Amino acid sequence: MRNTTKLKQVMAQRRAIAVPGAANALFAKVIEEVGFEAVYLTGAGVANMYLGVPDIGLTTMTEMANTLAAAAETVSVPIIVDADTGFGNALNVIRCAKLFERHGAAAMQLEDQVFPKKCGHFAGKQVIPEAEMNSRAAGRSALMCGRIGDGMSTSGGSEGGWQDPIPAGHGQSGNRPGLIRVARS
Repeated sequence: MRNTTKLKQVMAQRRAIAVPGAANALFAKVIEEVGFEAVYLTGAGVANMYLGVPDIGLTTMTEMANTLAAAAETVSVPIIVDADTGFGNALNVIRCAKLFERHGAAAMQLEDQVFPKKCGHFAGKQVIPEAEMNSRAAGRSALMCGRIGDGMSTSGGSEGGWQDPIPAGHGQSGNRPGLIRVARS
């Protein structure tokens, strides 16, 4: 069974699961070996461990894809990969999704911050306009999730499947959650 299918099945159960972050293939292998159902390839971890810098938008799409490929070769559980802000506009997001899918991602998380971005742990984050986030998120959508209040909302479909799961004004403080997009199976 493909990892995209495994992740969709877990998500369909509508239960919480812990998805520990990995900065490289070794960390991903340890996460799998201790019994977790999925791995989160963290952009902050890759920035810290690979580049030796804080998560301030310096990690490239290629560096994330290469780290993802190495991790995907070592584990059999789904990998959710940090796609930062999509590495550009809506066209870059589509390119990123295709690249990450080829390199083994089961899903990608997309942030709604302005560039240069800041790690979610840092103060002073700013978000992009909602219309821009919707255009970034719309391309090649298979399944997208966004946290709304106390629940999760999902929208499926093909091109243009984004259904605005984040209400207007929710991101004013810079705390709007990222989106998770599950690759096509």
